[in-house]
Amino acid sequence: MINQVKQKLSKQESVFGLSYMEFQSVGWITIFAHCGFDFLFIDMEHSTRSIERIGDLIWAAVHAGINPVIRVPSPQRFYISRVLDAGANSFIVPRVETIEQVESTIQYALYPPEGDRSLAGSGRNFDLLPQKDLKQATKTSNQETLISIQIETKKALENIEEIVKHPRIDMVFIGPADLSLTLGIPGQFDHPDFVDAVDRILDVTRRDGHSIGMQSMNVDYSKNMMKKGLRFVCCGGAISLIRQYGTEMVRQLKDTEL
Repeated sequence: MINQVKQKLSKQESVFGLSYMEFQSVGWITIFAHCGFDFLFIDMEHSTRSIERIGDLIWAAVHAGINPVIRVPSPQRFYISRVLDAGANSFIVPRVETIEQVESTIQYALYPPEGDRSLAGSGRNFDLLPQKDLKQATKTSNQETLISIQIETKKALENIEEIVKHPRIDMVFIGPADLSLTLGIPGQFDHPDFVDAVDRILDVTRRDGHSIGMQSMNVDYSKNMMKKGLRFVCCGGAISLIRQYGTEMVRQLKDTEL
């Protein structure tokens, strides 16, 4: 299956999505696909969802025409191989701090000879169809898999040069909340230390030719970051969209004079 998000990023085009937290109904996925989003950021690190539910969300997203990007809890084979076998072709590993974590991530994500991913020959990753040419099928899968590492700690900043240089990384994803927290300035996204840290990540990532992604708080912040090279734009989340719209609707109703 063609990874539209990876294709766009390879052409230096922007892709837009939002965080999909708490929602369990697959119907919402189709609604957000109709909105025109390129991807849904589906989190396993901070959610209570089971792997079965994650699999259902992935399947629904694929067939709704919106790319499911899964943030796995850690760079372990158990997590990476399962979300890929469930049909996802894009994932993000959080809190990457060493080159060893990067190398493990790549091994678990790619079939031989590039990696050491185990083969489920007719699973959801192949749309439940038997593959006549497994060599070509696994090669195509490797080509279409978007591998992303998340930089979000002070230790990662210290090792950024080594971490980001690996040529098989497709995207470096910035986690602002934890980054600010480990810098001792939680939530202060305009603090000089935070701005300097983000700029350093951007500079190193651009130099090594990887795409840049980030969770951002609002449209204005996203626009500013896009001017700096942000291409994978995760702007807010489904919860905040509904909260903001609902709050404004109630405000307007209460302000109406009868």
